[in-house]
Amino acid sequence: MKASPRWHPEHGAGLKALVEEKVVKQGFGVYLGDLELRDGPLRVLPLRRFLALVAEGEIFA
Repeated sequence: MKASPRWHPEHGAGLKALVEEKVVKQGFGVYLGDLELRDGPLRVLPLRRFLALVAEGEIFA
C-alpha cells in the first residue's frame, strides 16, 4: 500500500516481478486515489474499494 493519492509504476515494481515470475498468482496495489488502475499484471485499487472487496470475500478468499 502506498499512502499517496497517485500511483506510480515504481510503487509496485517488486510485486510486479513476483507476479511475472509466478512466485505469487496475483498482485494488488492499494493507494489513496479514486480510480481503479492496471499496472502491468497488478490490479491497483483505491483503499476503500480494496477493503470492500476483502469484506465481500473477493480478495483473500
